[in-house]
Amino acid sequence: MPAFKGTDQLPTVVYDAVDQEEATRNRLELDTTHRRVSLAIRVTNDEEAIDAYLAEYRESPNTRRLYAKELRRFLIWTRDFAHRRFAHLMRDDLRDFETWMRSPPDHLIGDTRAPYGHEEWRPFRAPLSHDSCHQALRVVAAFLDWLVQAGYLNANPMGLVRQKRRKARAEKGDKVRPATVSRHGLTLEAISFIFQHLAMLPRATAEENETAARAELVIQILLTTGARRSELANATVNNLVCENNRWRLHVIAKGGDVGTLQIGDAVIQALKTYNTCRGLPELPHMRDNHPVIAQIGNPKQGISDNMLYRIVKRVMGDAAKLAGKHGADNAKNQLEQASTHWLRHTSISKIADTSGNVRMTKGFGRHSSADTTLGYLNTESDELHDQVTPVFDSMIASLKK
Repeated sequence: MPAFKGTDQLPTVVYDAVDQEEATRNRLELDTTHRRVSLAIRVTNDEEAIDAYLAEYRESPNTRRLYAKELRRFLIWTRDFAHRRFAHLMRDDLRDFETWMRSPPDHLIGDTRAPYGHEEWRPFRAPLSHDSCHQALRVVAAFLDWLVQAGYLNANPMGLVRQKRRKARAEKGDKVRPATVSRHGLTLEAISFIFQHLAMLPRATAEENETAARAELVIQILLTTGARRSELANATVNNLVCENNRWRLHVIAKGGDVGTLQIGDAVIQALKTYNTCRGLPELPHMRDNHPVIAQIGNPKQGISDNMLYRIVKRVMGDAAKLAGKHGADNAKNQLEQASTHWLRHTSISKIADTSGNVRMTKGFGRHSSADTTLGYLNTESDELHDQVTPVFDSMIASLKK
């Protein structure tokens, strides 16, 4: 396995003589008069091309992190397995790339959470599923398109991949699911175990009190506002405003836009409790730039979205154990899988099911496209289920008499 170096740059690989010769030839190809005139980015190799592309997303750290993960895998495959540069890739190579992602070598599977460049970092946590492969190919396709526009590539071989047909064709063993996001919504039973667990958290010391209050506020905001974890992690209390007796929290949303979270009375009460625990006024004033969610014992220091994710996963895990003790297997299974994004799905699905209104649901979820919102509207599917299943349940019951 090549030695990875650095945390910001992509891995440096020690090539053999053939690879060195090809790398030299590629640099010469880039250094022609024509390329110097037409190239719109200052790069001389594939690694620098990836760096240039990721720099376009410096204002969207979550998107940049996702793209970096996929493009690191792509670079490792092209260099170390396909032994090609981006400019030499053919359509057939990309079939091999997908096969490689579905069954990566054992030495590339391990700790994806280790700092990039650390000797323990690995590009895979496990072989990728059909959906994950599709996501990876979409990221690579967009990247190669950008390189074509920049004059670095003459063509994008990913343009020949029939993604829409392949999206519906899963391999044996893959989970086959419709394009709905409601499957990540929690039932009321599962939610009740979350709040039962929160009520049971220890509160004997100041630290325990603050920890419990923080956990409850995090869950309530994510569950009732449809907030993304990055939005909540970066939120400050001076952006919580009351207009016409309605509380709203303005956040930096996806793509750097301003998003508005609708805050209810239950969240305000949870915020008052949390602020009291950390020695702040119950409600903020206009110049108060404390983070909404802070480190324990340090109200001025915010937390990362990764830390927010871990807070939620810890609550979900403990609530799952509680559900298991009560024999609630469905709730237990949901809670074991649930994460911050499950809470977002749950809240948007609740609005969709309650209102049946696409426009309202789209505004609440802050979706850029109504197509995304439609995935939360399951009324027609539920009605079909309720109409047809009793017919056959009754038939079977009569036959068993």
